This record gives sequence, structure tokens and C-alpha cells, in this order.
Amino acid sequence: MNLTTKIINAKIPGYQNLQQIFINYTGKIEQIIPQTEELLPTIFITIDAEPDWVSLGC
Repeated sequence: MNLTTKIINAKIPGYQNLQQIFINYTGKIEQIIPQTEELLPTIFITIDAEPDWVSLGC
């Protein structure tokens, strides 16, 4: 998995608890997983939402 951005501590409508959002080099979301799970892809930028709401768009 070649990802460039990870958003952590995000509240997302429709999901319970805090989530991590993994975004690829084209800007598309590749994966959303619970904050408590570990995934070790290549990440260049990490953004901490400090748990704020993140709304998914197109």
C-alpha cells in the first residue's frame, strides 16, 4: 500500500469511536479503520484531528 497521508483521531459520521483515514497519492481514501488498530503503510504526512469531526466528500 503506497499511501501519502493518514488522519488520526477522527470522528466520522456513521462510524463509532475514533477512526484513522488512509489517503493515497491521488487524494482518494484507501481505508478507514478504528484508531485502536495498527497498520504500517508508507506514510509521509500524519494529521491529528484531535478528535474533531471529519466529513467525507467526493
